[in-house]
Amino acid sequence: MKANKSVFISEIADPNNDSKARFIELFNADENDISLQGWELQRYTNADSTVSSRFDLNSYTIKSNSTFVIAADAVQFELVYGIVPDAEAKGSSVANSNGDDNLVLINADGKTMDIFGRIGEDGSGTDHEFEDGRALRKSHIKEGTDIFVPEDWEISNDSGGNGTVLKTENAPEDFNPGIRIN
Repeated sequence: MKANKSVFISEIADPNNDSKARFIELFNADENDISLQGWELQRYTNADSTVSSRFDLNSYTIKSNSTFVIAADAVQFELVYGIVPDAEAKGSSVANSNGDDNLVLINADGKTMDIFGRIGEDGSGTDHEFEDGRALRKSHIKEGTDIFVPEDWEISNDSGGNGTVLKTENAPEDFNPGIRIN
């Protein structure tokens, strides 16, 4: 169903200067609002091949051509970015990645609608490391994929290499939660 693939991961943040300002942003590129009934976001920590944490998206809807921001700490997120996140995932949650984890967006049928990274591969030193930086989906991407495509992302981190950019990112100035540049 095209509408399902229209919801995808658009930004993942691990600010160099504030680990409590981490977040994950989803985007709905469809012309219709999309209910996330039965959906979840999963995080695979480092090289884990089993889910480390889950975030239930069941009670949420993403409006047409809009973002949905999940903060690691809602209070700190609002202080840093000046906006209220759509959701909060506290503790060792999906939104609290230190830049070397893998994320998967799953629909109600259990199908992968989008993925960042490679399950079972620690992101450190790879083309999907965003430690002290961010992973930003390129603006021409309009739907999710069920395999990781590094060329669909602009990725910055503290070590560079493997197609990523050597550039640490600081909050708030280097991030744009809630805004999808089209």
